[in-house]
Amino acid sequence: MIPLVAEVCVGLEIDVYRKTHGPQMGRLTAVVLGTAAGGGFPQWNCRCPVCQLAWDGDSRVKPRTQAGLAVSADSRDWVLINASPDLRAQIQATAVLQPKQSPVALGRHFALASGLNAELFSVPGKVPLYLEIGEPEIAAENDVNVGVEIIGGDSRLIYVPGAAALNKSLLDRLDRADVVLFDGTLFDDDEMIRGGTGTKTGRRMGHLPLSGAHGTLQTLARLAARRILTHINNTNPILVDGSRERHEVEAAGFEIAVDGMEIVI
Repeated sequence: MIPLVAEVCVGLEIDVYRKTHGPQMGRLTAVVLGTAAGGGFPQWNCRCPVCQLAWDGDSRVKPRTQAGLAVSADSRDWVLINASPDLRAQIQATAVLQPKQSPVALGRHFALASGLNAELFSVPGKVPLYLEIGEPEIAAENDVNVGVEIIGGDSRLIYVPGAAALNKSLLDRLDRADVVLFDGTLFDDDEMIRGGTGTKTGRRMGHLPLSGAHGTLQTLARLAARRILTHINNTNPILVDGSRERHEVEAAGFEIAVDGMEIVI
């Protein structure tokens, strides 16, 4: 999994959406660059049942790049969140991005482009695989697993592509958001084990499953915010239009992000 990175990007043009909706001046706008978990969808070396549909050209599934987001308050100056190895392809698909480094500290509000403000905050999770020593602590708050809150005027968007748990401090923060883009990596905790694509549960990897007691669907049912799932693993059946799992997610009031999705608050 890739730590969340914030960089300032200037000059992104959202031509496709401007043709449809026109410029959204003065409103917090987000464009979802990618929505898949690490490796994208389908993964190049995977033929799990969901990836198999993609390789076969099944119209019920759509290819996805790795999770990323761009936000703006004026549709001219954009902030890039969660730069992934797919960034080059996302830039080609979306428009021209000109990133500049913007190092910030956790828990401190900082100014972004065009009147936007943001805060990085700790999210329950674990250290990356390469930093694991023995059995890592799962669902601890640390400085490597983070989310970001974007504020534009009275509008708030929170982006949490990876979370191992939903504790009180995180739920309290999500309660004040207008839009929440949240970790949708796996539908079932043992999904990868059952499918033969991995040996770890979702929680062991630092991702809360969507289903089950205390899963994301149940726990975030309380939110009044618009709830959108992102960072979706290639094994997750919610990628398939018409699947039972897709219906369950939508019936619970959640949306499933797609690459190029525009969100205006």
